Amino acid sequence: MKSLKFLSFFLLGICICTFSCQDDDVAVIDPPVDEPTVHTFTPGPTNQDEVTAIFIEVEEGEIIEFGEGTFSFTNTISMINTNCVTIRGAGREKTILDFSTQTAGSDGLKLTNTNNILIEGLTVRDTEGDGIKVNDSDGVTMIDVGAEWTGEASETNGAYGLYPVTSKNVLLDNCYVRGASDAGIYVGQSEHIHVKNCEVENNVAGIEIENCNFAEVYDCHAHHNTGGILVFDLPGLSIVNGTHCKVYNNTIENNDYKNFAPDGNIVGQVPSGTGIMLLSCKEVEVYDNTITNNNIMGVGIISQLSIDLLTGATVDYIDFKPYPNNIYIHGNTFSRTNELPEEQTMMGNAIALQFPDGDVTDILFDGFADPDGLNLCASVNGDVKVSNLDVPNIFSNVDKDYQEMTCEGNPLSVVEVAVRDCE
Repeated sequence: MKSLKFLSFFLLGICICTFSCQDDDVAVIDPPVDEPTVHTFTPGPTNQDEVTAIFIEVEEGEIIEFGEGTFSFTNTISMINTNCVTIRGAGREKTILDFSTQTAGSDGLKLTNTNNILIEGLTVRDTEGDGIKVNDSDGVTMIDVGAEWTGEASETNGAYGLYPVTSKNVLLDNCYVRGASDAGIYVGQSEHIHVKNCEVENNVAGIEIENCNFAEVYDCHAHHNTGGILVFDLPGLSIVNGTHCKVYNNTIENNDYKNFAPDGNIVGQVPSGTGIMLLSCKEVEVYDNTITNNNIMGVGIISQLSIDLLTGATVDYIDFKPYPNNIYIHGNTFSRTNELPEEQTMMGNAIALQFPDGDVTDILFDGFADPDGLNLCASVNGDVKVSNLDVPNIFSNVDKDYQEMTCEGNPLSVVEVAVRDCE
């Protein structure tokens, strides 16, 4: 009997050692991680109702996925008050959200207070209004996204293709826009922005940064727009006197498209043949761009006062400085022909009259100097020259070899954009 008890205790000890005295190298299996919910759609007649419902009901961390093909919508698709939602397609040229039969609303996709939103791999086509509008959001990422209006350019096209506004931490990468009657890519009244690797064509303004703080536009291709890249500061907006914008490493060529903006739009004053236009903006650095065949204005440094003078407008500039200031232009490559665009705006015609042989200098300054100091620098070389158009005196003393901007400016610091955090 004693032997049996001893054997029982011996076996019990072996069992305890087996489970409690394991080697440290034995793997511990973590509990399973929940996969995000994916709402998947394929083209079909019920897309409008089903997609509208999901955009309203979607929860944090979920994915809305459009398959390959063309989805037809008659109403704006709206989303509000969400976080960390992904909207994705099969690729910019493979997934088309078509609004050509739109009867309600004007925008295509409209997202409000959608923080840490990611839109990728799709194109919005032929909306009545803006293609994709995202407002009042923190963390807006669009990758491989398109917006386009098919057919001939028309003032009835939507104003903006990709349109983040009143937002923070905005990233647009590898996007494409065609046919916008205002700006293809427009980022307005926002902070901490990167627009990179994008292509824009046949818009009035290809890319526009308006009343923003801390923006970079780089490695983009702007061609056959009225104006390639615009950095504007306008009165009466939520961010007054925007600042700190870097425009670099872009190819800006053949921006000779007619201006088809509706009457009254400020971009309706942009001359056909504009590469880069800096309007009343502050702290802008333009460098290492290739600027080719923008035959009215390679780079224009313009005050809102010029627009007012040419149009007869009267504006009360409360808390707004209409003068461009702290502009540094350097290291760009310019080339052009003397062939001027045939269809032209009022400003474009006024500039062309000063250069009857078509030999417009590559950098134009309108002559409205900030009384607190010029602070405009263009580091030029070779045949690159600056002209002072003397617009304040109605072009009475145009200086085609203006030397007061020949100086070295101060490079701007790198703009940081917060990485999307959806852990």
